[in-house]
Amino acid sequence: MEWISNIIEKHKKALNRVMKVRLDKETSSLRLGWGPWSKTVIIFLWIILAFAVLMTITAIATVKKAGTPVLIEFLAVIILICLTLIREFSYEKLVNIASGTFEFKGLLRKNCVYTLADYQGTETRRTIKGFPEEFRVKFNTDKGTKSYKMADLNMGYACNIEPNYEAVSELWEVIIQQMQNKQ
Repeated sequence: MEWISNIIEKHKKALNRVMKVRLDKETSSLRLGWGPWSKTVIIFLWIILAFAVLMTITAIATVKKAGTPVLIEFLAVIILICLTLIREFSYEKLVNIASGTFEFKGLLRKNCVYTLADYQGTETRRTIKGFPEEFRVKFNTDKGTKSYKMADLNMGYACNIEPNYEAVSELWEVIIQQMQNKQ
């Protein structure tokens, strides 16, 4: 765990740009995802969603008034935006080093747990000019290979792309080494 905490401290600025990393030394796990403020945002989005659904039901019940179809369309867009934002903000990636598991979970999505035996490696998706754009990890499943985006490396200025890539790839290499050493 000390190697991981050293990498996090070494690349703190770059890692905070692309993924929020929270290290829990007691449980030997890492939590990658949005910060703790996202729970407040998610609750606010659920409230907006409930209000929009109630307004949509009311608008459908009073369809005879002029302008109601436009209101229904507007509320449908609000509902879709809220559902998408809830899905994005609640997405978390958990890496438990002690048990050698990777967990991808969130609201409005299927929760998946993989072991180190399912791990296939990393993949870097690049732009046309060769700049790293996404850092992804791959796992074996019953239906083939499943890839998960760990970090969007294009966050911020173009001069930050390479440091972002170096920080994320170095952190991931150390995580895998720690997990392999535990087993």
